[in-house]
Amino acid sequence: MIIFVINFMCNSKILLLVGISLILCLVGSGVAFGTPFYENNAFTPNGIEWCEENLSLYNILGDKFFEHHKYSIESRVCASLYNDSLWNYTGTDRVEKLIEKSRYYSQLEIAESSSESKTGVIDPTPAARNQNATIIYGSTLDETLSLKAVTDTPQQNKQLKINLSFLNKNGNLVTDVNFDIEIIQQNKTIFSKKDDFSKDGLYSITTRPLASSEPVEMRVNINGLGDPQIPVQWVGPKGQMIMFTIIPEFGQLAIITLVFSIISFLAISKKSRFYRIN
Repeated sequence: MIIFVINFMCNSKILLLVGISLILCLVGSGVAFGTPFYENNAFTPNGIEWCEENLSLYNILGDKFFEHHKYSIESRVCASLYNDSLWNYTGTDRVEKLIEKSRYYSQLEIAESSSESKTGVIDPTPAARNQNATIIYGSTLDETLSLKAVTDTPQQNKQLKINLSFLNKNGNLVTDVNFDIEIIQQNKTIFSKKDDFSKDGLYSITTRPLASSEPVEMRVNINGLGDPQIPVQWVGPKGQMIMFTIIPEFGQLAIITLVFSIISFLAISKKSRFYRIN
């Protein structure tokens, strides 16, 4: 009986030490007590605070800041925020504005990572540093599916890079998207693919060198969500098209977005909601 009590007390102390070590570990990594810095493709208020705390380190280390943080998306988004004029904003809604802007920079990082996975060329620095890009949003008529497009400006003799993300109402990536896509410049198709498919909700396009710097039109027709081999089981919006017209203006990128949902069996077009983040 005495031996049992002694063993129990020893085991209890060991469990207590293990528990304390685990808590300290969690606190050190910044994920304790259910307060993540980054969720749903954007920073939380704690994430903005983390950026604040790391600003002096970024100023000291420069690009080695990313290596210090193991090239995490959080470190790259923080760096983009530091170099954004909004960082010096002093209004009472500063944190909310920075959170929304972090969503924009996160989208750039996700789009760049998708492109890098296909080319094998990795750039560990912030995506915003190398892109004169704008991100635009469009949605289907029923608003169950949104489309983000990150694109640079059309330039003669240069390829046009476009990164797409298919999202649900909560801003999370939608998987198993079946769609057709066509890109047109001066009434000529420069990229076209029928019955295409995105498993993870991301899609990257690099066109051939453009013949001119004239506007470029992109049409994405949503065919449905589901296994591409079993069309009869597809769900979600079907036969709805989202259209973007990309127009260079005064040397800067200006995008006029025309978002139409085309319901095939009614043969009508209706303009759906869109908005833009600069």
